[in-house]
Formats: sequence, C-alpha cells, structure tokens
Amino acid sequence: MRRSCSRVLALLFLSLFAAPAVFAGGPPSPKKAKDKKAASAKDAKSAQAQTQKRISPEAQRVMAEGVGKGVTEWVPMPSTDGTPGFFTLDTGDTLPRGAFDVTGFAHRFGAAPGSLRILNVGWTVGFGITNRLTVFGGWDAYRHINLADPGALSSNALSFKPFFPGTGLRIPFAAQSDRPVYPESFPFAYRNNGGVGPVRVGAKFSILSELRGNPVSLAVRDVAYIPTKDPQQEMTTNSGVQTGAFEDLIGVTVSKTFANVVTGTFDYGHMITRDPRENGTRLLTLADQEQLGAGFLFFPHKRLQGIAEFDGIVYDGAATPDMTFGPRDPVEGLWGFRVYPWHIVSVDLGYTYMMNLRQNKDRSGFIVKINTEYWPGKPAPADDVTISSTAEPHSVEQGSGQRVMLKASGSDTL
Repeated sequence: MRRSCSRVLALLFLSLFAAPAVFAGGPPSPKKAKDKKAASAKDAKSAQAQTQKRISPEAQRVMAEGVGKGVTEWVPMPSTDGTPGFFTLDTGDTLPRGAFDVTGFAHRFGAAPGSLRILNVGWTVGFGITNRLTVFGGWDAYRHINLADPGALSSNALSFKPFFPGTGLRIPFAAQSDRPVYPESFPFAYRNNGGVGPVRVGAKFSILSELRGNPVSLAVRDVAYIPTKDPQQEMTTNSGVQTGAFEDLIGVTVSKTFANVVTGTFDYGHMITRDPRENGTRLLTLADQEQLGAGFLFFPHKRLQGIAEFDGIVYDGAATPDMTFGPRDPVEGLWGFRVYPWHIVSVDLGYTYMMNLRQNKDRSGFIVKINTEYWPGKPAPADDVTISSTAEPHSVEQGSGQRVMLKASGSDTL
C-alpha cells in the first residue's frame, strides 16, 4: 500500500513539470494571455518610437501643423500668376480656404522684331477664398527693354518717314513697303529704357481637383491687366514697356500627376486687347492673343524638383498690318528646378530660350523666383505600424530537437 501511494505521488510530481512541455500549444491561462497582450503592446510602442526617430524634425512639425489633404511635406508653390503652378504656368489646382502665397520674380525673355530683350521684375499674392475659389493680384514693378536693333522699329524717333495711316507708328527705314514694324506686346518700344508695368488682378475657380480625389485637376480663370500709364505717357517718357490699354485674359488649365513622378499641365488663354488711344485717336489696332503653354514638374513630392515649360503666343484677329521679317509669334522654352530650403519656402531657377525667333541676336534669358506659402488643412495622418509573426509548427515538445520555422513581417505608412 505504501509502495502504491509513493508511486502515485511520484507520477503527480512529474506531471507538474511535464505538462507545460506536452501541452505547449494549448490555450494559455488568463494570466499568460494578459502578459502576452501587455508584451505585444510594448512591442508596438517600441516599433512606433523607432519609426518616429526615422522621421525628420521638419516632417514631424509638418505632421503636427497639418499641410492639407493630399499634400506632402513640400507644399505646392505658385507660378508668376499667384496660384499653384510651375515657373509661369498654372496647374488646375487652387489654394484651400484660408491659404495664401507670395512670390517675387525676375524674368528675362525676348520679343521680335527689333531683337528685344525684356527684363520683368514683379510680385504676386494669392488668397484662398474657398477650397475652389482663389483670388490673386500682382504688379510688374519694373520692366527694362534692351533693343539690339532699334532702327528696325517704327517707333524709332530718328525715322523721318511718314506715319502709317490711322496710327501713331511711322514706317521705318528698314521696311521696303508702306507698313510699320512693331512688336505687338510692346508697340511703343523705341530705345533701351525702363519703367513700371501694369497691375494684374484675377480669380481662378477649380472645377476638378486631384487634391479632392478627382482623376485630374481642371480650373478656369480670368485676369485683368490694368495699365499704370496711358499711351501718351508711354510715348512721352519713351519707356515703351506697356501698351497703356486695358487687357483681359480668359483661360482654362488642366493638369494631372502620374504615379507621383511627374505632374503635367496644359494651359490655354485668350487675351482680349483694347487699342491704345491718345486724345480719343486710335494709335494702332492691336491683335488679340492666343496664349498656349505646356509643362512638366518632375518629382512633385521631393525637396528638389525639375521643371520644363513651353509657352507660346499667337497674335490673331484684326490688327495694324505688320512688316516683320521672320516669326513674330514667340515660343519660349524654360528649363530649371525648384528647391525647398523649408517646407513653406522654395526657390525657382531656370534658363529660358526663345525657340523660334531666329532673327533675334540674343535668344537666351532666365527666370528666378522666390515663393512662400501658408497652406492650412487637416493634420497629416500618423504613421500606422503593423507587425506580425508566425511559427511552424505552432507547438513542440521540450527537448525534442524538432526544428521550428519563424516568420516576421512589418509595415508602416511612410
């Protein structure tokens, strides 16, 4: 009897140590499940802390402040018009409600005839009235015109030829017929000189926007160009940097971002011109303008972005006959980059080239822009870290020497 009791006690004692190994794959006790849950939460917190260390301090600040739905650390910057865009071309997006931007620029480009080189220095501001409506305004505070061939222009004061009938333009020596020669965007240019340009005010309305989940961005806009000098003042001071007449541009823009690698945009505008007058007398009849542009911005979500633009103007409609030798409708190419010193400040640098004005003695130019923007919105979503692991087989007997294959995987939203 004693021997049987001793044998039973020995078996019970051994079972206390053998049970954990035999039933390793069985359901855990409530205490073990609680400990496992606490350990899992601790691991998740540790993983999130490690991920947070990988985010730059600038990115952490952006996530805390919020830069708007669908917008990354580097917010979209304005074109010279004051709404999101590239160098001079807009995209189809508008500023969100409460946002504003400021840009200052210097742009040198060419015109014909006369082999003109124009340096335009100005600034523009834009404000988001609603998420769809942006208003903007600016001023070309200084323009300087350099003429490599002033004798070819009708406005040359040294020309003793008669005025063309119904205009204030003379017939230059260079012309071999009874027609004037003048650059249609700067008809009173006559010598190397400078002065103030017109004031611009406008509005842009978003119909579709990729930032709101649409497949493309589409917007319409209207821009009024208000002269700061009348034609008589332009002719008296001989600055020739503006027509002195009111002009209005009606346009449409469509843009699309492909795989976060490149954003393409196409821009069309119709410029309605008014004829400059002096004391009620029409000085000349200016053609309307069809303004076309296409451009690409590479790596829109990176700190350094590449830009390529192609802008053109086609003069059409009734106009004073022109005796221009060679193309008069300018096509300008712009190539350069945009870099962000900070997420709300960018600098644009580009080289420009008048692609079709072969008669111009110097077709090269440049564009420089400094942009800043406040873009309010919802905070960017926090990083979502997911960690999982599996074992095959799920349980083994202690001391069996059986091999176990472990797999672990993790992901986050960065």
